Amino acid sequence: MKSILLCALFISLFSFSAFSEETAEHQDGPCKKVMDACKEAVDAAKTSNRKMSIYKDCFQPLMKDQTVTKVSIDKADVSACKAKREAHQQKKGK
Repeated sequence: MKSILLCALFISLFSFSAFSEETAEHQDGPCKKVMDACKEAVDAAKTSNRKMSIYKDCFQPLMKDQTVTKVSIDKADVSACKAKREAHQQKKGK
């Protein structure tokens, strides 16, 4: 019984450290810049009593090279984010 608990503890600790490394990797970079710009646009929309979704109304259109009102982001950051997302999808096998 002890060995099962120790094994479960080891697996959970290993999984958590792998998750935290992946999370830390995604906290910086071009996609974070795009999300930050979208968060600012959503905050601006809230102050003018408009509803706006970060992902649906901002991030997705930017990834499709569409313009979004109140979002100022360097096209190079959007392109770099798209490339990073495509590489991630290929890595996952999709």
